[in-house]
Amino acid sequence: MPYLHLVVLNLTKIVVVSLCAILLGLPRSDAYKPASISSLVLIGIGACLFMIVALTLTPLVVAEPFRIAVNIMLGIIVLGIVIIVKNKGALIMVTTVASIWIIGAVGLAIGTGLFLEGILISALAYLFLSRWTDEADEKN
Repeated sequence: MPYLHLVVLNLTKIVVVSLCAILLGLPRSDAYKPASISSLVLIGIGACLFMIVALTLTPLVVAEPFRIAVNIMLGIIVLGIVIIVKNKGALIMVTTVASIWIIGAVGLAIGTGLFLEGILISALAYLFLSRWTDEADEKN
């Protein structure tokens, strides 16, 4: 079954992006911030799956899979704009929007097979998020 190795690879991508999203969501969940683990996992899996589909359909339908990636990021940007507008334009949720944007990019990277890059960016973002969360807790 030549198709089986692709299924295993794609499921591995979904699992890895889920773990990256959980990693990014941990500091936010501990601080009771919006866009916690469940939101980030769903966004990451969605971005990854769209990229997998785009790459799978490239020989058949989609001539340029990067267009799919651009549209995914535009959708995530719109989601971020909605979050900011919902808060009446106050830029109090910039970290939330940035977390959503980063996990979307990580999902795209892992969806294209860039495992190491996605994992390293997730680890770096985790370090920043956990550091900021610790500082905010100390000030309160």
